[in-house]
Amino acid sequence: MNPFGDQGDQQGDQREYLQDLLSEGWVRQAEWVGEVDSTNSWAKRELQDSSSESVPRLWVADRQTEGRGRGTHRWWSPEGCLMFSLAWRPPDDASLRERLPQLALVIGIAIAKGIDRLGSLPCQVKWPNDLYLNERKVGGILVEAVGNACWVIGVGLNVRVPVDEANEEIRSRATSLHYWSHRPLDRTQVLDEVLEQIKQEIETWCSDERYLEREWESRCFLRDRLVEVDGPSGKGIGKCQGIDSFGRLRWTDSGGKTHTVLSGTVRAV
Repeated sequence: MNPFGDQGDQQGDQREYLQDLLSEGWVRQAEWVGEVDSTNSWAKRELQDSSSESVPRLWVADRQTEGRGRGTHRWWSPEGCLMFSLAWRPPDDASLRERLPQLALVIGIAIAKGIDRLGSLPCQVKWPNDLYLNERKVGGILVEAVGNACWVIGVGLNVRVPVDEANEEIRSRATSLHYWSHRPLDRTQVLDEVLEQIKQEIETWCSDERYLEREWESRCFLRDRLVEVDGPSGKGIGKCQGIDSFGRLRWTDSGGKTHTVLSGTVRAV
């Protein structure tokens, strides 16, 4: 089986990068194509048709025609985005299975650390799955389960996206890595940094139940901000208090009562 898939339309540097990546041994199969509907959708289709033994496995695309975020959200995916999905199978460990809902937060921390090495500003994570530079969104994460064996980690990062050419809504809240980098960037550089950091952070998290307690505080974009929360129990406004040991968002309402949210939408007011 060809581990690169169909590389006929790929640039030489992309193919060379994938060869180097596979030679390192952690990622076992990788593909990079010009266009796809969604890298997560692509990954899930292929995982359903093949053994999950060939993981971690990577899918990268230059463009997405139907990029997805959480729920019904859509990801703007023009030229200059880095869009990839990584299939990962967690170790068979009972205590880790209970912590798997934390995975998107762990990936957010990992990518933020990778971005820090590429730019001049610290990257923060907005619960539960967005990445911010200088108060503007630079990336997003979508983690989805595939059966009981694998998780697909989808990532979209604005590397060299001309944000000033986007619509008004996106221009007002988005940015690109190259605006804040201290050196020229290409997508293979960024991919290399964040994949290495994802590997390191996942390994640490798997062996350390207090990982989030130690790592989240300095990365929390919403800490001490007034936020509007829309969760399963309804909407509310209050002050963000970070997360609890399970990765749930904590916020305090005007009456001083503390609430936790495991899933939902939150925005700074």
